[in-house]
Amino acid sequence: EGWLREKLLVLFSLNGAMRSHEARDLEFKDVRRTDDGLFVTISQSKTDQAGEGFRFFVPESADGGKDSTTLYDLYLKGFQTTPIGRFFRQANRAKAGMFTAQVCGINWFRKAPKRIATFLKLDDSEQSPRHT
Repeated sequence: EGWLREKLLVLFSLNGAMRSHEARDLEFKDVRRTDDGLFVTISQSKTDQAGEGFRFFVPESADGGKDSTTLYDLYLKGFQTTPIGRFFRQANRAKAGMFTAQVCGINWFRKAPKRIATFLKLDDSEQSPRHT
């Protein structure tokens, strides 16, 4: 299954309105799988002055496509051991579908819109969306 990281990033970002640094800092312990979807906890946020964090839910797909729990399970299978620490990791170029211990840095998240636009074959995918 290709593009697992990007698909999970889109699901998390759309359902939780996550900023790039929140996605970068997300850890495996912050994602809890249920039969109905995924609960995600953002432990620190720019707007969370009280330091309480916030939670959001990523539901199963209503259209019969790959659902959130299936993508999550496939992502976990891409690790040789039970992963801990930061959630988004680099792909292992030598082994398709596998991931390394190397975490994705902030630039990976900043370039994600362009990669996703390319994957979706959107017009002008060469131009990355900009935050204004």
